[in-house]
Amino acid sequence: MSHYAPPDKDYLRRILAGLKETAETFLFCIRGYPRDLEYSLSEFELLDIIIRVDKRQAYYKYFHNNMTINEFKTAGLLAYWILKFKPITITDTRYCNNIEHCDSNELFAFYIIWLALYQAGRCDAALSGNERFVKELRYSFRFRSFTIDALIVLAETLNEKALQQH
Repeated sequence: MSHYAPPDKDYLRRILAGLKETAETFLFCIRGYPRDLEYSLSEFELLDIIIRVDKRQAYYKYFHNNMTINEFKTAGLLAYWILKFKPITITDTRYCNNIEHCDSNELFAFYIIWLALYQAGRCDAALSGNERFVKELRYSFRFRSFTIDALIVLAETLNEKALQQH
């Protein structure tokens, strides 16, 4: 087996910028935090996430006859590593001691999966976060352990469910 070759720096910068933009859209547009929010978005953790997803994609290519993974599996991978590395930290004193604001990474992981569904035209409704399944996933993401394959299957299952409803 050949050794893994990480992506070039330009690719990493482009993907990092896109992931940061997605995180900021999530915080300010989806969660509705004010623009003066004090928070940390770890570029180190985001880069680690990007490389780990890339490694898994290379794994699929090598061990599964050049198989490429779709955007839903990629979203599941991103969600898994977001849950592991927790790149978002809310440090703002207005929010940091409120239980409703302690699960930004869990909701961001779900948002990544939902965004893949939305961009593929599988869903068109905005989610409030109060839907039963979102609340259950939010809780599960926070307090339960998921394997990497479980998150991939979850993303694929949500895609299949969305396809059936459209």
